[in-house]
Amino acid sequence: MKGGRKGSISGQVLSFFALILLTSCLKETPPVPLSPPPLSAEEKDRLTVKRIKTDISLQHFALARKRILLIHGSALRKTWENRLRNAWAEADISRAESFLKKDSLNDALNTVDTLRKRDRSYIESHSETFPEDLSEACLNHLIETGKELQAITESRTVFQLPAPLKQKIAVMAYTHLAQRRLAQGKDHYAYLDARRGLLLDPKNPALLNISSTLRKKEQYLTEQGFREYGKQHLRRALLYWKDALLLDPKDPSLHSNIVQAKKMLERLKDIEHVEHPPAKPVTLKAGGPP
Repeated sequence: MKGGRKGSISGQVLSFFALILLTSCLKETPPVPLSPPPLSAEEKDRLTVKRIKTDISLQHFALARKRILLIHGSALRKTWENRLRNAWAEADISRAESFLKKDSLNDALNTVDTLRKRDRSYIESHSETFPEDLSEACLNHLIETGKELQAITESRTVFQLPAPLKQKIAVMAYTHLAQRRLAQGKDHYAYLDARRGLLLDPKNPALLNISSTLRKKEQYLTEQGFREYGKQHLRRALLYWKDALLLDPKDPSLHSNIVQAKKMLERLKDIEHVEHPPAKPVTLKAGGPP
């Protein structure tokens, strides 16, 4: 009996220790996790779009642009390219307008310039999104940096401006261009620019001053032409009168003077030909001179 009880107790003890050992092994060896099934292209796109929305809301536009490239569906990718384009441009315009209100003109212009370089076609196709004061600031900057003709073109084709403001921009551009060309000695082009500006604003003081300066130059050149004509220096007279004609192409007296001077030159050539006929060339025989 005693031996049987001892054997039973030993078996129970061994079973207890075996149970403890098995439990510790189970605790130390975690179960192997099952791998989730791979996401479909549609599921990946939904996750990507969710991240793109977050990027745009935080104005992380460059990161959003990179994520858009990961979209599998071409139609969905095109949709978000357009949404990003609009959101990015609107943010730039809003930031530029904010800078302008704070009198930070350079920051405003730099912001618009960044938008121009990144997406010029947006400005041309969404000009209504540009506030009037920001449009005017951009055009004035073009004028001041010697891009007057570009300012005139963009005031008519790119930005939606009221007619009086378009005319104001054009007059400013022609005035600045005429002054610049006058300083460069390009009097004829200065005359043309001033004339175009005066057609829009006949009483503009700056343009009238330029016209007065050019008129004085024209009178000086005309007088010099008469002096040379009186000295029988017809070619010099012609040069002065032709230069004067560039400053006033419609002056009938200048046209008449030039015609008269040319006629005089032709007569002088005929007289010289009669008095001093060209020498006849000597015809040599095949055998040489006699």
